[in-house]
Amino acid sequence: MENPFRSRSPSWLKLLGSAALGGFATLVVARNFFPGEKKIGQPIRADYGPDSDTFLRTMGQLLGPPVAEGNQVTAYQNGDAIFPAMLEGIRSARRTITFENFLFRKGEVSDAFAHALVERARAGVKVHFLQDALGCDCLWGDSMNLLRRSPVELEIFRYMHLAFNFRTHRKLLVIDGQTGYIGGTGIADDWLGDGRLRGFWRDSHYRVDGPAVGQMQQAFMDNWLQTRAVLLHGDAYFPKIPEAGKQKCQVFKSSAGEGSDSARVMLLLSLAVARKHIRIANAYFIPDKLC
Repeated sequence: MENPFRSRSPSWLKLLGSAALGGFATLVVARNFFPGEKKIGQPIRADYGPDSDTFLRTMGQLLGPPVAEGNQVTAYQNGDAIFPAMLEGIRSARRTITFENFLFRKGEVSDAFAHALVERARAGVKVHFLQDALGCDCLWGDSMNLLRRSPVELEIFRYMHLAFNFRTHRKLLVIDGQTGYIGGTGIADDWLGDGRLRGFWRDSHYRVDGPAVGQMQQAFMDNWLQTRAVLLHGDAYFPKIPEAGKQKCQVFKSSAGEGSDSARVMLLLSLAVARKHIRIANAYFIPDKLC
């Protein structure tokens, strides 16, 4: 006798498979775009100004690290100034280099950075490079393979991860735990030049000398531990840093895993305490009703 369900089984299997696949896709989308966080919804009123101790203390306690005094900050604009300064910093390293990056694209700039890091590693400097998987178009290219064959400790951040939207966009370079470079520039030929020619990007980057560099190093360690799970510590990474200038700095983290609304808190509070003028330089500033 013929089984009446025989011809229907494949259809049921396809239906179940489609439902499972659809549910999986829905979970991935929900994970990335609907995190369910609560954010500031009321205007901030402040009866103190940006030069007050109250503002500095509030920023430190709200965002994590305190505002550090005694820093010297040097600004660089566009690749013509930024890349030579960063490469000079790498070549000056004597003990350690910690480097966290998002965009790393095949080309002249990435080759130069790879060779500089490898040269220092072969000279005995401890080099730790954390590169985001999504931001690199040459994970198995010549520059990355050169790094893999060298003493450089190379880690790829979230190489296989469903949360494609939870990346590290940090651009941190710390030399000997004492000098830091931070800003918006990626390691790619797109930033070459002075930012005036079509097809090349304008950006800013900063060299920091002083106690705030320790906060940059801590931010690097946060993601390094997620990937390598090996704690880098001691004087080679966290030395006693003398004051280098008179500028106040605060390096705080704003990410899905730790205070994803911190950058918005900083911005809204800074706007609220302004008394004379407001200057904003940000590639992704999209003001909402509270701004």
